[in-house]
Amino acid sequence: MWSPRILALMLLSVMVQAGPLFGQAPAASPDAAADAQAQQFNGQAQRLLVGGDVAGAAQAYAAMLALCDLVVPASIAPCHVSARMGRGQIHVRRQEWPLAEAEFRIAAETARTRLGPNDARVGSSAALLGTALMMGGRSPDAVPWFRVALPFAQAGEGNTALNQGFILNGLAISLLAKNEFPEAAEIAAQAIAALRPRRDPAGNDMLRRSLLTQGTAERILKRLGKAEAALLEYLALAEAAHDRTSVALSEALHQLGMLRMDQERPADAEKPFRDALAIREPLLRERPAEMASTLLGLGKVALTATRYPEAEALLLRAQAIYAGLGQANGLGGVAARELLAVVRAASAGAGPAATGPDTDNRAAREARALRLDYDITEHMRQGRGEQAVVASRERIQLLTELHGPTANTTITARIVRANQLQGLARLAEAEAEITTALEALGQQRIPVTRGGIHNSIALIRVDQGRFPEAEAQLRYALSLPFDAAKDPETARIVNVLLSNLGATVRRLGRYPEAITLGERALAGERQAYGEEHVQTAGTMHLLGNAYGLAQRDAEATAMRRRALDIRLRLLGERNYFTIISLQTVAGDRMAQGDLAGAEDLINRARVAAEAMNGPDHVRTGEVFGTLADLRRAQGRYAEAGQLQEKTIAIARKTFGDNH
Repeated sequence: MWSPRILALMLLSVMVQAGPLFGQAPAASPDAAADAQAQQFNGQAQRLLVGGDVAGAAQAYAAMLALCDLVVPASIAPCHVSARMGRGQIHVRRQEWPLAEAEFRIAAETARTRLGPNDARVGSSAALLGTALMMGGRSPDAVPWFRVALPFAQAGEGNTALNQGFILNGLAISLLAKNEFPEAAEIAAQAIAALRPRRDPAGNDMLRRSLLTQGTAERILKRLGKAEAALLEYLALAEAAHDRTSVALSEALHQLGMLRMDQERPADAEKPFRDALAIREPLLRERPAEMASTLLGLGKVALTATRYPEAEALLLRAQAIYAGLGQANGLGGVAARELLAVVRAASAGAGPAATGPDTDNRAAREARALRLDYDITEHMRQGRGEQAVVASRERIQLLTELHGPTANTTITARIVRANQLQGLARLAEAEAEITTALEALGQQRIPVTRGGIHNSIALIRVDQGRFPEAEAQLRYALSLPFDAAKDPETARIVNVLLSNLGATVRRLGRYPEAITLGERALAGERQAYGEEHVQTAGTMHLLGNAYGLAQRDAEATAMRRRALDIRLRLLGERNYFTIISLQTVAGDRMAQGDLAGAEDLINRARVAAEAMNGPDHVRTGEVFGTLADLRRAQGRYAEAGQLQEKTIAIARKTFGDNH
């Protein structure tokens, strides 16, 4: 795991220390007296900020903004831009991110529209707005603003290299948050190249931060040699700077621990994880998620070393932190829960005679199975479905050897792989996998697992167009003896079944029933997970579709738009479900007559689908079908026909003529 907030905090510290970017003082105006007074307020505010008197600086900027309204029109825009940027910096110091964003946004738009797109203040305000967006938890939205700022940094005078490094690293961090890992690594490398010639403290500080960004991106991309070089150089520079306690150092140590786990060197991961934990422990209240992530890493280390009591204690602490954050069902919370189950199962089977080569081999296979579980999650998060399927197959083989084919962990792994295959439209393979899971379950009374199997069968039947059979599978699953009040996992599967049943009866034309089921599922998910959860977003999307078919258009549009926003934040664009949402919301835009907005969404879906699956995959073909609809709406019928033919050809190649 990596933390965009920590990386953004690193960038913020440089921004606050560096002061104005590309020049921010008000431009001269015909009213010399008013101009001089505005300059005086600006200078006074900057001095107060440097001295730590935030309240005094705020008063100075308020006076400057009031004075701007008295200046003759030729200078109103420059004065306002500088005052707004100053007020934004006050909100930054106070960590009032939405207010900082609002001030920087006004400054950026005023500079662009009133001073022209080439004015240096456009770049300054765009850079500051990008940083405020990152700190407000909206890193993906910062990307276009850093792109605006970059040419000004490259063309500027003075601290050009520092400015370039600042902007490039901000852009790289934002791209990381969008899951655009290859470009993030490339941009971070550009920042490093710009900063290496500088040997002053500010340049070295920014260089370290860029190295950490690069190391994080390269590790996620599994380019482990590059990641290791960047992280080790960061740590060497931190040692030279006598940095032993910074938040950034804790992140670098944590990333090095993760890298060692990626390299299947858990023994070498322990020290960096423990060093990171020593820094993060006193910061538990301020940064609990980062603390939990490191505890999770140490728990994995202890598990692979068969130190089961220690592993359980570490993972229980991580689980408690995630629960306190309301993230028990997020990636970290789920990982802690699943690892605890593995630890307890391994501990229960580790009797006094469990020593020697066989035990070492078993521990290595357990570690490999855990490694694959992590890899599968990363593959799915980054849209690498084919790699996830391959990793799942190896994991199933290991779990079968370790726990047997009828163990719940093995059966669950088969369900996961079947769902992956179904998402790739490899339906025959998905059906074979889920049938094997059902046979392995036999007569075992595990309602959650049995419900998951029948849910997967239903999804396959939906893709095959066999909706009555899908409905029967889902209704059978819902008839199982669930006790949702006692078990969060049971509540989860019940909500999934309700949501999918609603979507299925919608396909059968029973819209009121579909809406009732969807609303029931959504209420359960909001109670269990809150609004910002991928499962909640999925039910929102399906419920929006039901509203649309029932001609409740305003509710349909709002619900589908909300689902898209959540999926973009939590899953990124390169995700199967996000691509579906992009297409659906594009259809809403077409219905509203916003053809340009629809085209933008469809193009984003096409780029993501092609990057994930290639141009000839059936999921990409679905996007071509949506694009064909747009071309017809635009009156470009020849192009629409060609796109429709391409969609049909891809579907025929995938499913045959009788689908």
